Amino acid sequence: MPLGEVSTMAQHLSAARQLKAEIKAKRQGFEASLGAPFNAALGHFQHTKRLSADGARLHYHALSGIPVETYPAVANSLVAQGYRLESLNGYELTHARMAGPEPRLYLNVIYMMDPGVARQSQLKDEINGRRGEVERLEAMLRASRRGMGGPFHAPPGLEQAIQGQSVQIRIGEAELAQLISRPTTVTFQGLDGNAIAAKVTEMKSQDYLATRINAYGQNASIRYAPRFDREDSVDTQVALGLPVTSVNYDSIRASGRRLVRQGLVYVAGDRWVQLVTDRAGGKWRADNDMNAPQYQQRFNTHLNEGFILSDLNVTAGRGEPRFSAVWDQTPWSGFQARHNMTEMELQAESVRLALSGYHLYLLAGSARNGIANFSAAWQI
Repeated sequence: MPLGEVSTMAQHLSAARQLKAEIKAKRQGFEASLGAPFNAALGHFQHTKRLSADGARLHYHALSGIPVETYPAVANSLVAQGYRLESLNGYELTHARMAGPEPRLYLNVIYMMDPGVARQSQLKDEINGRRGEVERLEAMLRASRRGMGGPFHAPPGLEQAIQGQSVQIRIGEAELAQLISRPTTVTFQGLDGNAIAAKVTEMKSQDYLATRINAYGQNASIRYAPRFDREDSVDTQVALGLPVTSVNYDSIRASGRRLVRQGLVYVAGDRWVQLVTDRAGGKWRADNDMNAPQYQQRFNTHLNEGFILSDLNVTAGRGEPRFSAVWDQTPWSGFQARHNMTEMELQAESVRLALSGYHLYLLAGSARNGIANFSAAWQI
């Protein structure tokens, strides 16, 4: 299969059957290398990948098919471990064995290690290391004093080294205290239109800018799950609840901005779009409200032009999955994307690609014919 090709559910079903026995045999070794199990209690696929990048370690959790009732506990647990929300998509399913006709909401989420928390860990290590160095230098100083019979003369530079390390400890402690008191990332979930508009204003007054506006339909209304960042936020602006026909990408470019996130929601037959833009920082392409063949065609066109997916949203509309996506022209060494997968196919493909060094970075889900289906992208 050519690199980057979007494959169909039928192709993945065949691959999943071939891999089914292999997955079971390899799961123990796979978990040992990736660090997290298949969570049978919650009934969804979960894994963590660790990558070395500039001396840092990158961690992520990708979870699919989470009942909305259990999501707060899952989110609180991940946040407590130092993760932040990267993407969230929802889809509704009606189960014949459940009482009542009301559909149940499921969520797909990706959480990645919060850089602010990672920096806290780094600072703690640096502070402890400097304290150890101060203890070592002070021990040398005491030994020198004991060994002198006449007037004491410290070894050259020893006292200055102790003072320098002590200054760096105080600087590190001050930065650590600031990170703890003011987290770099704040997230919310389940907000209606009025609540998110107020939240955007409130967070901006506290120097937090919206970098993710995840949206999904629930009970014939739009619900939002935004993320606000205090760092790495250049000049983001949000637009909520736009009619799909009003979105003009050329106007966004003409204003000197670039699209970084977009979401499409079908609610009571109407189509609504949410946008997050930032200052222009490179070439980009975007399309919304595509069916699967249209998405395949646009995917191939943009990939041939050197663009890869930077944002992906899938929602249920017109009885089928509808795709919205943003492509960036950024360097990449390996890229794969799949759409219209069952949960088993998603799990099988994640295992197969992870064993080849790929990590999941985009995950979206919707429902088709009463069955959940997923679309995803992986990078090396």
